[in-house]
Amino acid sequence: MKKVVIATFLPSQVGHQDFYPSGGRHQISCPGLLNFICDHFRSVDFFTESITTKCKWRAYKCSSWVRFKLVFCRKCGDKGCPRMGYFADPSKGTGEFMLGTNKKEPYCRNDSGQPPRLRLPSFKIG
Repeated sequence: MKKVVIATFLPSQVGHQDFYPSGGRHQISCPGLLNFICDHFRSVDFFTESITTKCKWRAYKCSSWVRFKLVFCRKCGDKGCPRMGYFADPSKGTGEFMLGTNKKEPYCRNDSGQPPRLRLPSFKIG
């Protein structure tokens, strides 16, 4: 049996795929820093939205939210990026996966919350 987890307050990996929306701790859609009940139950909203919308809930394998926000985690495996929620497919990799969310519904972000890649200017000499 494959286990997929949407982690909104778990400190370490417990499933074949653990998804950490907005880093997995405080959800940006929950008011107040101590509102852990909202944080925890937001996973139900995320799972429901994974069924009721066309958004893919694409996530990236990443060891931390800081690394994700600094754009160190952009690569998907050969089979593509895993999706969080109902359509999660453990054959797309195991481990910890990060994705960004919106502050209000719809929570899913088509860009998975990844900031754009920085492009350095190119210079022609001569």
